[in-house]
Parts: sequence; C-alpha cells; structure tokens
Amino acid sequence: MAIAVLKITLSASRDIPFNKLVPSQSNVRRGKAGISIQELADDIARRTLLQSLNVWPVLDAEGAETGMFEVPAGGRRYRALQLPVKQKRLAKTAPIPCVVREPCVDISAEEDSLAENIHRVALHPLDQFRAFQALREKGQSEEKIAAAFFVGVNVVKQRLRLAIARCSRVIRKHSASSELGVFDADHFPSSTEARHRRAFRIYGAYHAPLHDRNHLRASRLRPSHL
Repeated sequence: MAIAVLKITLSASRDIPFNKLVPSQSNVRRGKAGISIQELADDIARRTLLQSLNVWPVLDAEGAETGMFEVPAGGRRYRALQLPVKQKRLAKTAPIPCVVREPCVDISAEEDSLAENIHRVALHPLDQFRAFQALREKGQSEEKIAAAFFVGVNVVKQRLRLAIARCSRVIRKHSASSELGVFDADHFPSSTEARHRRAFRIYGAYHAPLHDRNHLRASRLRPSHL
C-alpha cells in the first residue's frame, strides 16, 4: 500500500504598512543581548531590512481579523524600525515585508517566537575570519569593517590574524570541527604546522586551553615546548 505524502504549505508573505503592526506579548525574548536596538536601526538604514517579520493577525472577541498584526518573531527588528518612524525618516505607512501566519490550534505564537530564536545558529568563528578577510581584500579598512558590524577594531584585527590565508591546515581543521575555540586558536603559536600538531596533541591530552598558564605550569609543560 502506498504511503500518502504529507504536503507542506508555506505561510504567505506580503508587505504590511508599519502602522498596522503591533508588538506581541507572545515574544519570548526578554533579555538584552547582542547589538543594541539603535545599532540595529542604523544597520537597517544602511542596508535595509534583511529578514522579514513573522506576524499573526490580531483577532477580535468573535475571532474576526481586525486588520492589525502582532509581531511574535522579529520584535527587535520591529523596535528598530520604530526609531526611523519616530524620527520621520521612514513613513509610518511604509510597507514592511512580513510572513503572515494563519492562526493554528497546534502551533502558538509563543512557539514561533521560541523556534526563531532557538533555531538560529551563530556564525562559526572560522567563517567570520573568512568574511572579514574577503571584505579586507575588497578594499575595506579594518575601521570600516568594525563600524559596519559594531565591533572594536581590535576584534577585527584578531579575526584577520586567524583568517584562512594566515592559518595552517592543522588550525583550520580543528577550528572548523569546533574542537578548537576562537580564543584557543588565537593563542596557538604562529609557527610551523609541525609545531601546531605538537600543540594540538598537548591541547587534546590535557583538555584545557593552551592559554591557561596555570595549567601549563601544573602539568610541567612550558610554552617553549610548543
């Protein structure tokens, strides 16, 4: 007997005037982390909105749509858009790209909000190295890269030191497999691959970051061994 294949229907996307959007109490994000709302607003002004808002129709007491939409997923982007609207740099009726969810008894707005935050995967440090290096090779200064991504110039310089063009194959291998953190990699000696192999054997044997000087002393391993 043939097994029926469950068809998937994606939520529709459309532009909704900003003044038809409202914050949602279903948004699970409460803490403040990452770049500020002002920094996000500045980034949107520079490169426009990169990701749509996830919205649900607001219903009245009888369950009919009111024409308004709440934003359970994308609250930070919504608040960032509020700033240019208040400053009259963006019209309050400006069309905002949204993914419109149909009310569903099996999935709540809280679940959508939680899923968007949990399913997000942070960029691996090695990928960040490559991206910064690519921007540098296209002529952007370290200062301009730092300003565009709201990090210190020293952070950009650190990442560029570990860029793919400067890393040995040993460091790239273990960094890409998540066996080696960005701070651990930064403390590996900038020398030959043979020394990197020796360093990583020590790193793996003692299960501690190489920059932990106390651990090196306790295990009688001197930095000169590397």
